[in-house]
Amino acid sequence: RLIEQLRVWRILCESRPTLKAVLQDKSKSTKQRVDEALKHWAVVTDAAKSSFASHVRPALTGDHQRVHALLSGLEDLEFGGREDDPGFANLKARGAT
Repeated sequence: RLIEQLRVWRILCESRPTLKAVLQDKSKSTKQRVDEALKHWAVVTDAAKSSFASHVRPALTGDHQRVHALLSGLEDLEFGGREDDPGFANLKARGAT
């Protein structure tokens, strides 16, 4: 839980300069600035609500080198499980057990 709270805090802190710049942009009307800030805030809060896995998944699926690096780090591990577990069966099929 603490890790999740720290991640949310980091997201909010990183978005602060952007939100501040949007709200202080005098070239736009107040309504335009508020609308843009609310759109940005919606993206930030959605990111804060999402899980760490949902951020990692696109990075791994979009880059075969990362997937290879992740899986090669698991080569020396010996996994175990129940024979009727689909995940364990998948690992066995890939020769990871």
